[in-house]
Amino acid sequence: MTDYEENPLLMDYYGFPPDLYRLKFRSRGDSALAQRVVSLYKEAGLKARTSPVTEPRGEDGRGFFGPGLDHGVFVPFRIMFGEEFLDIPIVQVSIDSSMDPEKNWEAGKAVLKLR
Repeated sequence: MTDYEENPLLMDYYGFPPDLYRLKFRSRGDSALAQRVVSLYKEAGLKARTSPVTEPRGEDGRGFFGPGLDHGVFVPFRIMFGEEFLDIPIVQVSIDSSMDPEKNWEAGKAVLKLR
């Protein structure tokens, strides 16, 4: 979770047609929202931290190694809202894949207060 003036995209998929690496989706982050999510996670006894803009999240199919919203976030939002969605900030939360279903359920319940 982090704060970007405009969220970069991490196209963490490989071997697709070139057009899928030229997708556009403009959105913004919000540091206060990111900090609120971290606080709610910690209140629920879950590990959480923000990640700085400079922290890479991996490499994508374009050879880009850096931070950004991954396709699990920007693709559904792009389908729902088009190429630009700047009205409401988007803060990506990565789930610990080692967590069992009950822990994932607890993570969802932790952010229920954001509704």
